[in-house]
This record gives sequence, C-alpha cells and structure tokens, in this order.
Amino acid sequence: MQHSLELEKPKPHRVLRRKYMHITLNGEGVDIAEGSTVAGLLEHLQLQHERVAVEVNLDIIPKTAYDSHGLADGDRIEIVHFVGGG
Repeated sequence: MQHSLELEKPKPHRVLRRKYMHITLNGEGVDIAEGSTVAGLLEHLQLQHERVAVEVNLDIIPKTAYDSHGLADGDRIEIVHFVGGG
C-alpha cells in the first residue's frame, strides 16, 4: 500500500519595508521614518514637549503644532532642551 503525501508549497512572505527619510538633527545626519511629525521625533528622542524648543528649516514650530507638523526629507531640525537648576 502506497501513501502519498502532498506537501503544501510555502506561501511567499510579504515583506513590509519601512521607508525612511534623511534629516539633519542638531547638525548630524539622521534617518527617520517617513511621515514622522515633530511630536513623533520628540517621543522617539524621549524629550518632553514642555522642555524643548524646535526649529525646522529656520522656522520655530509652536508647541501647539508639534502633533501636526510633518517632517520631510532634507529638513534641518534644531532642538534646544531646557534644563532647570540653580
């Protein structure tokens, strides 16, 4: 008695590639995910919104716009972090 086994062919895996863009952050080149916002960048850097000032391409971004201000490939970003003390 012969048994035949039919093996299922493996399905091709769908690889999702995250796209990145290149920005300059405080003078250094950095790759970040496309679609990033100022708020997302601050979160990634673990910086509190209340204690920083952010400039994108020489424009100061109001804190109220951090969530909506999208970043683009080639942006030049400066972040100043305020430190208290005395």
